[in-house]
Amino acid sequence: MKKKRTESDRKREREEAELNAKDEFFFKLGAVKTFVEAKLLVINCPSPDMPGRHLHSNLGWFLNEFGVPGSASFEELELYLEMLERFKSDPVILKKDALIDAQAAIKVFMTKLRPAWAG
Repeated sequence: MKKKRTESDRKREREEAELNAKDEFFFKLGAVKTFVEAKLLVINCPSPDMPGRHLHSNLGWFLNEFGVPGSASFEELELYLEMLERFKSDPVILKKDALIDAQAAIKVFMTKLRPAWAG
């Protein structure tokens, strides 16, 4: 007879699924080279209430506003900074100054998250 899953079992499964989704998203984001690739990553997001959805939503907001999503983690912001560096050679990005402004805003936000960080 199959053992009944407890609430703690379900919680552990949700946490594991979220961690797996985060790892997969971070791997894909680290491979993004162009603005179009980043937009495609957002478009191919999980459905609502699925693990990893918030990461795609944060990225979508970031790409639309070139501002810092308030719910972004420190690790997300690090990947955004790296991605912005790669965008500097992307011909689709016409306003390179916007990239510099976005990088500066991210660095300020990261310092607030981790005061000892001084990127």
